[in-house]
Amino acid sequence: MCSSDLYKSPLLSWTAHRGWCSQTQFPHHRLPRLASKDDTASRTGTSAGNANTNSYLLTAGGMDGTVCSWDLSVKSNATGAPRLAWRLDAGRGSGVFSMHHWNDELLVGCKDWTVRQWSLPEDAVRGAKVGGSNPPGAKFDAHVREYDDLHRGVVRCVRWNTPDVDDVINDESTMNNSNGLGGALFASCGNDGCVAVVDTRLPTNRAKVAGVDGAHGGRR
Repeated sequence: MCSSDLYKSPLLSWTAHRGWCSQTQFPHHRLPRLASKDDTASRTGTSAGNANTNSYLLTAGGMDGTVCSWDLSVKSNATGAPRLAWRLDAGRGSGVFSMHHWNDELLVGCKDWTVRQWSLPEDAVRGAKVGGSNPPGAKFDAHVREYDDLHRGVVRCVRWNTPDVDDVINDESTMNNSNGLGGALFASCGNDGCVAVVDTRLPTNRAKVAGVDGAHGGRR
């Protein structure tokens, strides 16, 4: 088999950010409670209430500090790039090194040692125009909480404590955080070698509820 047989052209390829991209994620969307486990149409986002929810992609910029939402169902004939739905200054001027989206909440780990939790407007990740008048690709304001005392170095990874997708589909109480865990906690780690676990229900100055210092030998 020749090498040309192994190469597959990408479906889409474009420049998403100024400088390098740190992460991509197909955003998570709230799913309705299902009448049956076998309702696979709703699982895949093909029901009327979830049409085209899988066509959006989030990207994070390690240098420009923004998070972008791209509509993969619309492609530019001129550039080959998908449609830019919106751009958020998620790092507030600092590079975004990690990103994780869950429901309407977006976590970013930043170069300035800060974790930022953005509460996005309803349906924003699905490309809805914020405020009803923003043009495609516009920046918009969203509520943000900042955790600036978790690390003493670049934040390399942030992750929500998300429940299993089957639990979400079959138990709507999980989505409402009635168990006090799913969607309320996140963990972060960074160049300082430390791991932090944060409860977002608490004030930011005492939200760290667990952690490990020097989890992998600390900074070298």
